[in-house]
Amino acid sequence: MEEEGHWRDLQVVKGVIVGNFVR
Repeated sequence: MEEEGHWRDLQVVKGVIVGNFVR
């Protein structure tokens, strides 16, 4: 099961999106 990896990818993508939005 690759759920943890997917969650980690989602967290990274969310952080990049949030960081870009805040910027």
